[in-house]
Amino acid sequence: MLYYELKKIWVKPGTRTAMLILVGILAITCYFAIHGVYYVNENGEDEYGLEAVQKLKAARKEWNGIFCCGVMPRGKSGRRFITIMRTDGSSFLNTPQRLLC
Repeated sequence: MLYYELKKIWVKPGTRTAMLILVGILAITCYFAIHGVYYVNENGEDEYGLEAVQKLKAARKEWNGIFCCGVMPRGKSGRRFITIMRTDGSSFLNTPQRLLC
């Protein structure tokens, strides 16, 4: 039954063309989605693609756990600040809220 349905889809030239165009659009979208991920390594160089995804996952595992001010690096003034951001990347009230630890 599946063979019959697939044959009905692929026999018509218009349907075949539309399916090939959709597969091409899907492939291009996936390429740009994967290539859009970047990671900045210790040397300040950008890395893109699947390597960047793997390194970001490893970095996230390193920082996984309970958050406390003891793990925050100190800034130039010697104080520790936490910037609170929303999950979509925008900050509260259009300015980052900073807490002193």
